[in-house]
Formats: sequence, C-alpha cells, structure tokens
Amino acid sequence: MMCSTSSGRVGSLEIADTSDYTTDQPRVRTSVLIRDARLIPLDDVSRFLTAIGTLVSGGTGEEYAEARRNIETALTEGHETKKLKGMYVTPEVVIEASFLGSAVTYIKLRARQDKEAESRAQYANYRQSGISITRRITKLWSGK
Repeated sequence: MMCSTSSGRVGSLEIADTSDYTTDQPRVRTSVLIRDARLIPLDDVSRFLTAIGTLVSGGTGEEYAEARRNIETALTEGHETKKLKGMYVTPEVVIEASFLGSAVTYIKLRARQDKEAESRAQYANYRQSGISITRRITKLWSGK
C-alpha cells in the first residue's frame, strides 16, 4: 500500500504472509517505510507505528514487546536524523520499522467490523421496510 498526500508519496506499508502462515497461526511480516518524516511530528509517527505494531503482534506479549522495541529504535533513529539534518538542512528523514508476528488481532477486529457493518445494513433495511409500511398505512387511512 502506498501512503501519499496531496503533495506526493510519503511512504509505504507492506504486510505479507510468512512461509509458515496457516489459518490457525496467521504469521505475517510487516514493513513500514516513511520516506520523508521531516514535517511529521514524531508523536504522530509513534501512534501510527504503534497501531500497526499492535495489529500484527496479537499472538503473544513477546511479539508486542519486540514490536515496541522496533518502534523505539525507528523513532530514535528518526529523531537523531532530524537533529542532525536540521543543522545541515538535508531534505529527507527516513523512518523504517519492521514487525514479525501474528495477525490474530487484525483478523478479530476485521470480523467484528464486518459483523457491525452487516448489523447496520440490516437495521437500515428494517427501518426502510418500516417506513414503507407506514406510508402504505397512511395512504389507506387517507383514502388517497
């Protein structure tokens, strides 16, 4: 997936299954690359990476801890680069993070979202049916 803004491409996000991926153990490898993080506050980058790391480290606490270490390393490197490049006014600050873990949390959230969307659609159909019935009853009573 390409990440872009109105001024161009910002980076990329890649999530791929591992060779030992199964439906019982959905192992994935995730890579995040932000090509130019100069103007993005590191707090925003941290929240973004943490959200992704959480979704792909649902297997164990160890996976989450590893994801956090990778995020901290990426942010520290980005912060150091920003400080250095600020002095020399170089154009890019690259932040790169990789995660290896289970997609269980993502799969559960996706299933929940699908159920919620289905419920909303059913409710909308129910309301629409109710409105149609009310219109028909109103027409019957008004004699029109």
